[in-house]
Amino acid sequence: MDEVFSAIAGAPVWSIILAGACLYLGIVGGLRLFLRPALAGNLDPLNIRILIFTGPAVVGLLLLPFLTHSTSESYYLILLFIAAWFVVIRVVGKPLTIDLRDRMGSTFQTILLLLTVIIILAHVTVNMVIPGKIPLLMEGGGLNARFEATENSRLLTWLSFATTPMAGLIYAVTEDLRVRKFAAFAVGFQVAENLLFASKAGILTILFVLLNALFIASLRNDRGRHKSIRLKLVISLVVIALLAPFYLSIIGAGSGSAAGGLLAVRFLGGFDQLIFASLFDLLPHHGFDSVMKTNLFEYQLMPFFKLFLSNQYDYSNIGQYIFEFITGGSADNSGTYPNSNLILETVFTSGRYFGGLLFLLELSLFYWCRRSVLGRPITPFSLIFVQAVIFDPVGLFASGQDWVTETTLLALIITTALLLSKLWASTTANLQIVRVRTPRTS
Repeated sequence: MDEVFSAIAGAPVWSIILAGACLYLGIVGGLRLFLRPALAGNLDPLNIRILIFTGPAVVGLLLLPFLTHSTSESYYLILLFIAAWFVVIRVVGKPLTIDLRDRMGSTFQTILLLLTVIIILAHVTVNMVIPGKIPLLMEGGGLNARFEATENSRLLTWLSFATTPMAGLIYAVTEDLRVRKFAAFAVGFQVAENLLFASKAGILTILFVLLNALFIASLRNDRGRHKSIRLKLVISLVVIALLAPFYLSIIGAGSGSAAGGLLAVRFLGGFDQLIFASLFDLLPHHGFDSVMKTNLFEYQLMPFFKLFLSNQYDYSNIGQYIFEFITGGSADNSGTYPNSNLILETVFTSGRYFGGLLFLLELSLFYWCRRSVLGRPITPFSLIFVQAVIFDPVGLFASGQDWVTETTLLALIITTALLLSKLWASTTANLQIVRVRTPRTS
């Protein structure tokens, strides 16, 4: 993969950054203007993702022909799909009135936070501590060895990926002060797990938690909390700016200008899988060709088919297919695979034409759900989609398989928390009845 990135970054890194910065201002400004009817204010997580991730990734993709001096049919097809993605967001839009009031019981929220903390601790203990594979503490940095910290229990890994954001979610949306304090405590576990996992974005976790909380506070016109969160956000930015070079050096991302250059290239190469598909013209040229030998439904639910039905597949994800196609070999783990992407998932499983139709269908349902959830109070069941479509507004596009798997597990955890809260309420009510009926003894 390093050879491929070096080909992309044939020009000096800082010249790429300068050209990318100029293009970024134009592209992101135009995108925000085009998508304004769909944005719920400047703090909308969709707007934040455009500014931080999607915008730079689009810029990197547009710079590709100038850096490699070549294009392909797949490149133009990918640009067409991305344009269609933005059109879907614009057409679906947002509701006339945005609600998102808290209509969840405090018992439910407390139990959900308890489950979140338990799953985080179980994941860290089983997959990191017991096998002695804590990526943050690995010699030479664990950035490229994170897959090793998922091998003991893949189910716990998926559960952790799905439920870890719950701490920040409850902190952002709850109106119960006691629950909010517990959520702040749970966010500490969320941040710690991401740091131990040596994720490059792990150090930014607290920023996204606070930005989401700021978004909800602004919608509810909660000026007191809005002011408090802004102060915490400023303090966090300062702390992160001071610690980021040290953290990046520890996880093996380099230090000084090297780390800065690497991060810049990674932001511009956010659509790495699409870059590889463009460079090697990987998208099928015939309308109904499928290279994954499975349909889209089975592909996006593949972790469950493998876990419960013991199904075997040639490729676990799109990233593995791309890696093996580029290198001509195979890899023992997915730690070096590029990310997946809904464009490649739909086209590689269903062909160009039918895949395009499925691409539009899934994204339309996704953003229609986002529109619907934005206009309603938050209940235990809608909480699933608050996380899945509002706080993670590009999750489906980034990786359909990951999004479907994590959302399914998230629904399972939230349903479990709801049932436990109902059971607790019923048990408590029955005990009170028993106390009332029990005669006093003199």
